[in-house]
Amino acid sequence: NGLVYVPADNAWYLADGSRVKTEYTGAASNDFGTWYVENGKVQFITGYRDITIDGKTVSRYVLNGEILPDATETASKLAKEALNESGWSLKSAYNWVVNNMKYSSADSGTTTSESAVNAFSTRVTDCVGFASAFCYMARELGYECYVLRGQVPYTNGTYGDHAWCEIVINNYYYWVDPEFAKETGRNGYLFDYGQSGTWVYRNWSIMKDS
Repeated sequence: NGLVYVPADNAWYLADGSRVKTEYTGAASNDFGTWYVENGKVQFITGYRDITIDGKTVSRYVLNGEILPDATETASKLAKEALNESGWSLKSAYNWVVNNMKYSSADSGTTTSESAVNAFSTRVTDCVGFASAFCYMARELGYECYVLRGQVPYTNGTYGDHAWCEIVINNYYYWVDPEFAKETGRNGYLFDYGQSGTWVYRNWSIMKDS
C-alpha cells in the first residue's frame, strides 16, 4: 500500500494492495517527501496546484512533483539555490537577477513569495518578480529587505505600475531596482530616492509576502 515505484514504467503510483487508486488526486507521502498525485500517479510537474490536505483545499507549489509547504518557504529554498549559483554576496545576487531574468509583462503573482517562486522557477517574469527574487536572496544573506510597489513614468508621459526593493544597510535605506537596470542598462543597485539617472518613483507601498 502507499506509493509504489514501478521500474517498468519508471513511475510512482498510489496503490491499495495491487490496485492503483486511479480515482485519487491529491497529496501522498513516503520517506522521500510529499508528492503530487493525479489519477493515482505521481506527476513530476512544477507550478501551483490546488490540493486537498487534511480535508482542506489549499494552493501549494509543486517542485518537480514534490509538494512544498508554502510559497514563503519555497521562495527561501529557491533563493538559496540561486545564491549557490551566483555567489553569496549582495552584489552577486543583484547581478544574477539582472543577467538571468527575462522580462515579461504577465502578472507574476499578488505576493512577493508567489512572485519570487515564479521568477526563480521560470526566469521569465515582470518587475515584481525581478524585485521579489532579489529580495529573497538579500534576506537569505541576512539583510532587511522589502518589495515596494508604486509608479514610475512611461515614455508617453503617463505613470504606470512598477516594483523595486528597499534594503537596510547600517541603518540606512537604499533602493535596488534590478528590472530598471535590465531595461535601461543603468545602475539600479543601492541608490537613493531622487538620485540622478534613476526613474521618478511615486505612490509606493510595501508588498505583502504571503
